[in-house]
Amino acid sequence: MLFVHCSSDQILLCDDSQHIVIPFEDIERTFPVALYAIFDPSVHTDILVINGPGSFTQLRVATVSLNLLNQIQHNTLTFIDIPKIGIYKNLAKKSKLPRRGVVFMGQRKNMRLVDCL
Repeated sequence: MLFVHCSSDQILLCDDSQHIVIPFEDIERTFPVALYAIFDPSVHTDILVINGPGSFTQLRVATVSLNLLNQIQHNTLTFIDIPKIGIYKNLAKKSKLPRRGVVFMGQRKNMRLVDCL
């Protein structure tokens, strides 16, 4: 399974054997190249994506690139989509995180206090 985390300051691509961290700078050029480099159609049929809230540019570039990859693979990829808030809720229910916390919502200045439960 290929893992894509596109809702932070960087995009993380990883699988069982490697991981690639892509900084925000020039992401339109670097993410598609890194995605193509790590993607192996004989191994990666499922792609787990942690999506927003996050940077609009990163979410847009990741979505377009993953959709294009799926088109190239004749729509054979399965995407598993997990919003970041869902992860926080799950961890809060398991007492791994505080019940209330500050969540980054896109722009750096847009922080919100969220009740996870």
